[in-house]
Amino acid sequence: MLKLTKETLEQREKGIQRSLLPRTLRDAIKICKWLNINYLWIDALCIVQDDLVEWNEEAPRMAEVYEGAYITIAATSAADCNDGCISPREASKEILGVHDCGKPFSVFVRPRLGHAALFFSNNDSEYPVFQRGWCFQERILSRRVLHFTKKELIFECSEGLRCDCSRVLQHGYGSRTKALYTRMIQKDSTAEFEDSEVSF
Repeated sequence: MLKLTKETLEQREKGIQRSLLPRTLRDAIKICKWLNINYLWIDALCIVQDDLVEWNEEAPRMAEVYEGAYITIAATSAADCNDGCISPREASKEILGVHDCGKPFSVFVRPRLGHAALFFSNNDSEYPVFQRGWCFQERILSRRVLHFTKKELIFECSEGLRCDCSRVLQHGYGSRTKALYTRMIQKDSTAEFEDSEVSF
């Protein structure tokens, strides 16, 4: 993972070659361009990682950063920074038909997708990002999160989730924070914190 350090600060301020970035960050830049977003916050490149004074100043401000973000991009199915956000999808297949009135028409079909309800399951293997405590904080604090998974794109906000399959899921717990916290406690109470992993 490319990081900002005291040694590389001057060089990084002049610019960063896109080819040096891991795939997930290159994908995040593409996504920002698609959404017409001009600025992208990446902790590892926005905070000098080996400067303890700066780290101690910036770490407590993370709540402001994520609460103030227009949207948070999550590579939810990625095991690491080289997996990327954008996964290839199986193309829709066109099926031709004819109306009763004789007019031709097309129907496009694709394999059945997973749906947003799985987000509150305990399936950590499908969503590795949910095992990371730092990412849990980002998810709780962000107003909007765009999750890129291998199956579909999922939009999450304080009211609920909406996914590619057009399913809408209300959190049902009154708030997203309470929903995530409740799921975490339900799992941890049975596992007795044996792995100290955060999952929903």
